[in-house]
Amino acid sequence: LNYLDFLGREQSEYENIARAVKEKIIRGSYRVGDKEISFVPFENREKKLGLHVASSVAKTFFSLVFYLEHVAKKGDYLIIDEPELNLHPDSQRNIARILARIANRGIRVIISTHSDYILREMNNLIMLNTDFRNRDELKRKYGYSDDELLDVGDIAAYLFERNTIKPMEINMDEGIIAETYDTVINA
Repeated sequence: LNYLDFLGREQSEYENIARAVKEKIIRGSYRVGDKEISFVPFENREKKLGLHVASSVAKTFFSLVFYLEHVAKKGDYLIIDEPELNLHPDSQRNIARILARIANRGIRVIISTHSDYILREMNNLIMLNTDFRNRDELKRKYGYSDDELLDVGDIAAYLFERNTIKPMEINMDEGIIAETYDTVINA
């Protein structure tokens, strides 16, 4: 935050992904002034809110948007703790797809999540990356693009439980096998 003015002069090759965050998650944009960061909702572009009074989603995702617009470069590590916080389930699915696009463009993405929506969307992205009957029809129907699809060999998942770290099984037919989620859902 101390270097917004300086960093804001740079442009990143990830600007189009930042646009997706603004359109699909926060539904607005940001303006960085000399002494204030403002949020401008797309539904009313005349309204300018100080970031401190904007929604928690707008506050939370400012740093991701700014990073993608001005700082991001291939080979970076992006670590996000619980990206699902304060997000509607549909937005949780959208952020999963956006994070996959970021990873597929060469930034190593590490997330911790408790979101079944994010996990299931990641699984969709894994399964859609295999060839099966009607795959292209499903991709078109639900708006999936090739740059969102995940290769099972490029991802890893771990369960942190009772002071242990266990690798989770991942396969092309089901994605990440999250038995702990299934146990809770079934209960």
